[in-house]
Amino acid sequence: MNDKLGRKRSILVPDVAFFLGALVMAVAPVPLVIIMVRVLVGLGVGMASMTAPLYIYEASPTKIRGALVSINGSCFEFLS
Repeated sequence: MNDKLGRKRSILVPDVAFFLGALVMAVAPVPLVIIMVRVLVGLGVGMASMTAPLYIYEASPTKIRGALVSINGSCFEFLS
């Protein structure tokens, strides 16, 4: 997906999945809907966690590239 759509669009796809998933979960009539949408949102998390470090790596200056990717990884570990 990163190669075909590009990094920016590959980040937008999971963002849309997060947004729509949040809306559907907010108005879900039964718990089963929440569970099914939660799985789809989880796939979006996986896509974003693979694409964001690549984008950061390619867009950052050489001198601070490793630090920025490391900070991104540390934030994911800290927040989860």
